[in-house]
Amino acid sequence: MNIKQLVSILQGENEIYDQMLELCREEAKVLVAGNVKRLDEIVEIQTDLIKQVGIYEMQRVECVNRIADELHMEADKITVSTLTERLDGHESVELKSIQEHLSAVLAEFRDLNEMNSQLIKNSIDFIDYTLGLLLDVAEEINYDAGGKTHKVQINPAILDQKV
Repeated sequence: MNIKQLVSILQGENEIYDQMLELCREEAKVLVAGNVKRLDEIVEIQTDLIKQVGIYEMQRVECVNRIADELHMEADKITVSTLTERLDGHESVELKSIQEHLSAVLAEFRDLNEMNSQLIKNSIDFIDYTLGLLLDVAEEINYDAGGKTHKVQINPAILDQKV
């Protein structure tokens, strides 16, 4: 059976998810520090890791399809639980361990992503507020040749507009 290959694929995915989790932790610190350069680097690394996960996922789907054929099951019905019921001790324990690790990593990802999203939102809100203060954008109502009104933004800003 292709269980050893599946275990290898899942272990590879776990290693990448561990790297992504570390980057996500660092991302939170970088967001608080406002280090845009490092944030760009992290996003670039994350993008590469996501591509690697995509490759592993394609391999995992192919492997599960082969296992499904061997077990005379539908591939979408195969889960770690269904496999561990049919496997001997060592392979069963290995798959359960991978599943538990992945579940823990994904739960922490969810929490970190929520926190990072809130940090980004707060940063954007602060930037908008600061720009609003600097530019002091106001609207003035003007009339066109046909007598219709339209709003025109005026910017009596503290910034020199000749620049």
